[in-house]
Amino acid sequence: MRESSCSSGQGGGLIDGAPTQIAPASESPRSEWPWLQLGARGSGLARRRGDAERLPFLFETASRPTLVKAYGRSMPVTLTVVDAFTDRPFSGSPAAVCLLDEPASEAWMQAVAAEMNLSETAFAVPRADGDLGELDLRWFTPSAEVDLCGHATLATAHVLGRPVVFHTRGGVLACRPVTDGGVEMDFPAGEVAPVLDPPDWAPAMGLARDRIVGVYESPNRWALVEVASPTDVRAVVPDRQAILDLGGFANVFASPGDEPGVDSVCRTFGPAVGIDEDPVTGSVHCLIAPLLAKRLGRAELVGQQVSARGGTVGMRVAGDRVHLSGHAVTVLVAELRSEPEPAVPGESSEPVVRCRS
Repeated sequence: MRESSCSSGQGGGLIDGAPTQIAPASESPRSEWPWLQLGARGSGLARRRGDAERLPFLFETASRPTLVKAYGRSMPVTLTVVDAFTDRPFSGSPAAVCLLDEPASEAWMQAVAAEMNLSETAFAVPRADGDLGELDLRWFTPSAEVDLCGHATLATAHVLGRPVVFHTRGGVLACRPVTDGGVEMDFPAGEVAPVLDPPDWAPAMGLARDRIVGVYESPNRWALVEVASPTDVRAVVPDRQAILDLGGFANVFASPGDEPGVDSVCRTFGPAVGIDEDPVTGSVHCLIAPLLAKRLGRAELVGQQVSARGGTVGMRVAGDRVHLSGHAVTVLVAELRSEPEPAVPGESSEPVVRCRS
């Protein structure tokens, strides 16, 4: 693959061997390159060279139409892989983030998500009203679109690196950086109700029946299975087919945790969307937080997800909202060599999954 080159000066520059006129920053038509205003951590080219000062040059020399005309193609779409709800690479919950100039077709986004083969790939695009502080955000697993995802929202906010409001099928989600270097996200609280005559979840979890102490269900029919101890959570050996037979989603938790300051320990299984176990699931903590806030009499909680990768989720209950918080680490920036397919007018199918990670 040919490496792009660029140089700066008073009169012009050269990228991919094609001349371009350098426009002063004050004159650049920034509205045609929206991610410049958003402060997205974008260019894989500049990052590969350890050359951060080239970012302003790359993004302020020409508008997107000029680049297309000069080089015969648009600049490559960047995919950023972020490990969410962790402060260490190769742990937490990985998500791919794709920042787009314009809406893309659902088929193209689904194909990209299948190619990435992570639990979620997030696609953010400026809204039609031109307000660059608010974006449309959609999430896709390798096999389905979902309408709420905590860790991929955290990953997208981390990539943008600034306060942002996302408009999603799960509602409006405000995100902001916090002083400890993490991100706080404003999510809808999920109320759960006890199931009075629950199905037998023990075989699906590989546990003895006396280890199941309660079963709850959310309005979207997610099962929340409470077990006797954090040791039981770690001991779960999920039966994939049994979970599918019981609805396809299982969230197993215990409270309190077995480490100081940890209020809950959980694991999440979602074979219905091709995710046998989700590494860290933000939205399940929107179910756990209100339940434990009532039980423990306090609004601020800490959850630990004990998958193989593991992660930590901060929770703060505020009325009918849960503020989730966590750290994130960028582990990969890559260029996608497939041009986005434009969105189909009127395309708006309902997501297969009502709530996800």
